[in-house]
Amino acid sequence: KRDWSSDVCSSDLGHTSRELLENINLVKSKITKSGIKFNHTYDIISNQELVNRLSKNTINCYFNRGAYDLKSSAIHTALAAKRPIAVRKQVASTAYLSTNPSICIEDSSFHQIIKNGFEPLQPLYEKFHPTNVCKEFESMVDKALKPSSMFFSI
Repeated sequence: KRDWSSDVCSSDLGHTSRELLENINLVKSKITKSGIKFNHTYDIISNQELVNRLSKNTINCYFNRGAYDLKSSAIHTALAAKRPIAVRKQVASTAYLSTNPSICIEDSSFHQIIKNGFEPLQPLYEKFHPTNVCKEFESMVDKALKPSSMFFSI
């Protein structure tokens, strides 16, 4: 059993340098329990290194401000880590709103999302797995290139 309180919660935190620093300070001020760390880095790392880092967390959180702030690739990369994910309800995370039980922080507590584990995310993991995305793309290309059964003459 993991001690979730000693792990890091990852988040994408803003757009301008000033907003970023304000958000970092706000998040740090909200951490009142001992053993909880907040880490933020500007390191340029490979996707594999990012997945490795995310897989060490008890939960990875994506609480972006506005409706279109969450980048799908960021949360899809977090899926590869196979750790619980928490999101805010917003337009950009619509694929993640249908998980059952919910991974939305408005619906579930951190404790509940962590307790539920990765299971609610497994269908999305399979859907967004590179092999399945490739198959779906190839199928779309095949359909687009397939000769139509209807022929028109002028």
